[in-house]
Amino acid sequence: MPELSQSPFDLLVQIERKCRVAAPGLPAQEEERKQWNGVFFRLRGFDLVVPLEQIVEIVDMPAIATMPGVKPWVIGLANMRGSLLPICDLGRFVFEDDVAAQGRLLVVRLAGFPVGLRVDAVYGMRHFWVDQQAESLPDLPVLLQRYVTSAYHDQDKVWSVFDVHALLSNEAFRDAAA
Repeated sequence: MPELSQSPFDLLVQIERKCRVAAPGLPAQEEERKQWNGVFFRLRGFDLVVPLEQIVEIVDMPAIATMPGVKPWVIGLANMRGSLLPICDLGRFVFEDDVAAQGRLLVVRLAGFPVGLRVDAVYGMRHFWVDQQAESLPDLPVLLQRYVTSAYHDQDKVWSVFDVHALLSNEAFRDAAA
């Protein structure tokens, strides 16, 4: 029973002390791990990931109308839901080769307009923890290195990150006229 001579403030201090002794501690605060998400695709035998935020959509190869007077890596135009979509063969542009294949399209935006990049295959999403970022880039052909800006390691594999912005800012890519 509290003494009558104690002030209300003293009573509150006494109650607080009892509560601190009886209360369990706060749970340990865990550090939140940030995740990096990308789309896993294959280009000329190389496994690459592209940041998810750089992709508008992934589609199968549509019917394509060829265009005269363009560089060989420009495949043509497709009608995607009523809009014209220029389609470029990413492997042919990067590696300057003549390998033709079906593949799938990674749709990206160039100056606000969609552009389809044909790649050999798209396998789906890859998730990495930000702390899995590799300190060095894997050995890649010089023609591909200019578009790989970082990498992530997962188990015994290093995943090269293909930067669409590096591709789209390349003047050679922007100059599609033959």
